[in-house]
Amino acid sequence: MVSDEDLLNAQLQLAKMEGIYVEVSSAASIAAAKKLVDDNIISPDERIVCVVTSGGLKDPEASRKALPKLNPIDPVWEKFIQVINFTGRME
Repeated sequence: MVSDEDLLNAQLQLAKMEGIYVEVSSAASIAAAKKLVDDNIISPDERIVCVVTSGGLKDPEASRKALPKLNPIDPVWEKFIQVINFTGRME
């Protein structure tokens, strides 16, 4: 079992680390995997698959309080690139 707090933390970590915004309930497999590692049931070196089934925009209100406040930017491509600190080249 994982708590609501575990779910929100997993949702936030998945967004921060992978750029994937999932619905809170969809983060359950991520939260459970973390708990299994923390409880030494599985090794951090094991390769596992966690399925996430629903995007965060399905129910954004469920996690709005737990997620950091976003500051809107001007809808200009150059500003977007500056904000994400994109250093690659897009063709």
